[in-house]
Amino acid sequence: MRIIAIMIVLLGALGPAAPVLGQDAGQDGSAPSCAIAPPDMVGAALGLKLDPPVQSSDGAMTWCVYPGTGSSATVLIRIAVGASVDSLETEREGFDSHGQPTTPIDGLGDAAFSTTVAAGVIQAASVEAVKGSTMIFVTAPASLVQVEGLVSLLLSPL
Repeated sequence: MRIIAIMIVLLGALGPAAPVLGQDAGQDGSAPSCAIAPPDMVGAALGLKLDPPVQSSDGAMTWCVYPGTGSSATVLIRIAVGASVDSLETEREGFDSHGQPTTPIDGLGDAAFSTTVAAGVIQAASVEAVKGSTMIFVTAPASLVQVEGLVSLLLSPL
């Protein structure tokens, strides 16, 4: 749970992904929904048993926090619309400037990067990618390969 708190604090320090995210949230003006990532699908991709997510939105951005069933494992998925490769680059630069090195990922969406965090025995992998005007960020106590696979799965219908 501590690693998720660290990631949420870091995301809060970085602010919104970029000013372009304030554009219309979607064709119908609604915020993105955690429904695109049901807990059974997310859990299967990451090898975790997860409860349904707690969702919060600010219009163009939605946070989905999936508590682990019977464990302290927590997964965070952030979905943003109105994004671009430039806004992803702004996110990446924010991680790097806060001392969390990133690595580009080729072939995932239009652009993507990964980062990992370790705090004691807790480790988490994070992947953020943009495809079209949708950006997806996932951080989880899972392997980088598993998190990248989940992001790929979430981007596939776009």
